[in-house]
Amino acid sequence: MLSVAMRLAPLCALLACQSPSLVTGRGVVLQSVLGPAGSARVDVAVAQASLFIGSAHVVSDRGAADPRATANAVMLPAAGSVESVLAEAPPGLYSAVVLDLGDGVHPGVEIFGSFNGAPLNVMLQASGIVVRCSPAVRLEPGGTVQLSLGALSDGWLDSVDLQHAVSDGDERGLLIDADDNAALAPIILSRVAASFSLDCR
Repeated sequence: MLSVAMRLAPLCALLACQSPSLVTGRGVVLQSVLGPAGSARVDVAVAQASLFIGSAHVVSDRGAADPRATANAVMLPAAGSVESVLAEAPPGLYSAVVLDLGDGVHPGVEIFGSFNGAPLNVMLQASGIVVRCSPAVRLEPGGTVQLSLGALSDGWLDSVDLQHAVSDGDERGLLIDADDNAALAPIILSRVAASFSLDCR
């Protein structure tokens, strides 16, 4: 099976999310990419999938909570890309990103589609998702490093038992969030977390 990074490569090439030439002095450039919406399941059709990254903390050997190395409010639609330039990020060895999906107002993970023909809506939040790269990359004073963060949504609903999920009488179809069918939330969020990859250069 191809890795997340390899499956995202064609989309990255299209969006120029891994440019080989970087302008100096930009600090940390975080390129976030979400693959196209879809599902391998025959009983699920995904019309729309998106991520809202409330905060992305770029981790260096100096720490993981420096506001100068944090991107906020990154909205990623399916097959979309967003560049966040953290020009004030301090020099150091960068090796990971810690993600908070959602911000208490906006869901971090949204999926709209259908299950066996009935409407399906997923709206979830998560915090503390750690995505690492290897090898790490060093930001020198006045330099630039690029971190390419990618995710694939087509496996988010794999092996999730939707057959026994309960439809809400107040909603059309099947709703999965913090209140409705909440037992499925950690299963889906674990697949979301596993779908991320990070390339540092």
